[in-house]
Amino acid sequence: MKNRFALFSLFFLLIAACTESMEPLDLAKSYDHGVLIVNEGNFFSGDGEVTHFDPMTGELTNNLFQTTNGVVLAAYIEQLRVIGEQVYIVDSQQGAPKIVVVDPASFREKGRVTGLEIPRDVAVWEDRLFIADWGNYDDQGNYTNPASFVAVTDLTGGAIKDKIPVPSRPETIVEFAGHIFVACQAGREILRIDPAALEITGRIPYDASPSAFLIRDGKLMLHATLDQKLRVDEIDPETLTLSTKAFDIPHVTALVLDEAGDAFALTTEYSDDYLSTENSVLHFSLSGTGTVNPLYEAGNLKALGLDRKNRQLYISDDNAIQGNGTVIITDLQGEEIQKLEVGRVPSSFHFY
Repeated sequence: MKNRFALFSLFFLLIAACTESMEPLDLAKSYDHGVLIVNEGNFFSGDGEVTHFDPMTGELTNNLFQTTNGVVLAAYIEQLRVIGEQVYIVDSQQGAPKIVVVDPASFREKGRVTGLEIPRDVAVWEDRLFIADWGNYDDQGNYTNPASFVAVTDLTGGAIKDKIPVPSRPETIVEFAGHIFVACQAGREILRIDPAALEITGRIPYDASPSAFLIRDGKLMLHATLDQKLRVDEIDPETLTLSTKAFDIPHVTALVLDEAGDAFALTTEYSDDYLSTENSVLHFSLSGTGTVNPLYEAGNLKALGLDRKNRQLYISDDNAIQGNGTVIITDLQGEEIQKLEVGRVPSSFHFY
């Protein structure tokens, strides 16, 4: 009995000594920095997910939402935005579209928005979330969207509080200089919305096909295509005038800008049967001077991202949607650094 008591005493003394000398163990993993890779998924499967990559440690976490929440996301991911203290996952999965709001550090779900039709993108102003939604298709089977809208709700989801009717197919939306801007693809207009009054305060007729708003050096820009050539418009938020630059670069499907005025573009040409693509990553100056330099060429490339901090390009290969995809990381000259095995159809990158 005395020997047992001595052993127990020694055991507790060791624990006490370790507790005094060791730092507290933090079991909560954080994803509040690094790269979020959106795997949009197969449109008919709802297997879209998110991958997290930490460039500092090299750690890769696939199926991030399922890993941190214990449930399947069940989504076709149209867009993902990291805005303030929230991450917004835009899911346009047919039959169950939604916006899922998650905490960027833990990636735990905080809320969601349902009651949508075909959501495409989101923007935030103060305590309001604005959702660009194509609205449902027409009843005649023409695949037009005559009842498009911008939905308004709380930052962490909940019921839709307001709907602002907009021209057909709002493709991209952004908050800039205290306004909400929307580019409508089929409606061929750029709108300016007063986010407090929920009213359209300005319109710009737009003949190009908009892809995405870009903010660089304090300026609002819109990447678009016209006659299959690249176009970049700078938008004055007050006068609603456009300063246009056209580039003789066909089939641009992704564009990223550096602070120094450099641009990187992904071009995509489909095969005759639309089952594969031939792609190029190009580097050129946004000023329009100088030459266009090819950096990387391959097939089935889907997305392009720029890690400004580490001066690297992220290029995704969707493997022709046959299984999971791959992300190729290169330097800014197109030299391959490493590859990451990610999820189904990697389609965009978000660095934070």
